[in-house]
Amino acid sequence: MREIAPHALGYDGCRWHVRAWCFENGGFRDFVLSRMEDADWPGDLFTSSVVDEDWERMETVILRPHSGLDEDQRKAIIRDYGMVGGKLKVQLRAAMKEYFLAQWRVPGPERPAHLELG
Repeated sequence: MREIAPHALGYDGCRWHVRAWCFENGGFRDFVLSRMEDADWPGDLFTSSVVDEDWERMETVILRPHSGLDEDQRKAIIRDYGMVGGKLKVQLRAAMKEYFLAQWRVPGPERPAHLELG
């Protein structure tokens, strides 16, 4: 059993996650809601003295068509994603960045590439 103190929900395009302070690890982590088998309501309310900086910090990710695509393929990607000037700017929470990149298939470990960071 793991004790956590949730403070936010996030959706990665496939699953819902709870962003929570993890007492076991002593830091903020993401936990997939569907993997939780049971939950108990605690007696005392927990408020962390530490700010979840990755949740609070907003980042702008700039995407563009992958450089390995030919011109027609790049034009199709630009149209598909409504890019302006060949780029798509998306603002998101830093804690959600890896989920976003995986969902959009930006190159990374075991991810195919049709977009890349701009």
